[in-house]
Amino acid sequence: MERILVRDSMGLLTGMIEINERGDKIVRDSRGRYLGRYDVLTNTTMDPMGRFLYKGDQASILFGIIKLD
Repeated sequence: MERILVRDSMGLLTGMIEINERGDKIVRDSRGRYLGRYDVLTNTTMDPMGRFLYKGDQASILFGIIKLD
């Protein structure tokens, strides 16, 4: 599994995107909490509850719209 670290303009860790062998992307915040995913087979981006958000790969948007605090 590939892991991409996402940082803000100050270099602080915002979160990470994990990409599995199939190409699905699992998005986590800087504490490792699950923010959602992009599913390659359905070509959809989903929130942490598995609800449809977007058609296509919009995984990076999850950092700005999912608030867990």
